[in-house]
Amino acid sequence: MQNIQLPKMKLPQTKQEISLWFEEAVRTGRKLPPVGPRGYVSLWPEFKRVVGDEKHFFPPTGAAIDRMIETTLWMQWLNAEERQLIWRRAKREPWKQICAQLGCDRTTAWRRHTTALRIVLEQLESKQGKASTLDREIAEAVAM
Repeated sequence: MQNIQLPKMKLPQTKQEISLWFEEAVRTGRKLPPVGPRGYVSLWPEFKRVVGDEKHFFPPTGAAIDRMIETTLWMQWLNAEERQLIWRRAKREPWKQICAQLGCDRTTAWRRHTTALRIVLEQLESKQGKASTLDREIAEAVAM
């Protein structure tokens, strides 16, 4: 089996950028064609084109799919609850529904979400050989 190498891409540097990558991954996943049994196929992609104020739907770009694959690889660093929390927020699900499912209040859910994003950021930084965010925060606190 051949090892597939993804193209070099600029990885996110902050928790906000990581969150945006997850949101883009959700949008990209929605644009992919549905999975189903193979049958008669058309070589033309399915486009939804409507004249007027309605939206146009087109398949995702190759770069968007590469970023989606990269973000799904990040999920291995999180536990099941953190994964679910990240994806539900990326889908822009309201905090109220997330809190009901987790059985906690909004502040706790937000803190868990932030912690999960920090875990991903720490792993990305260690993968790139940078000093961790936590180390920088400790150094800043000591300097004050």
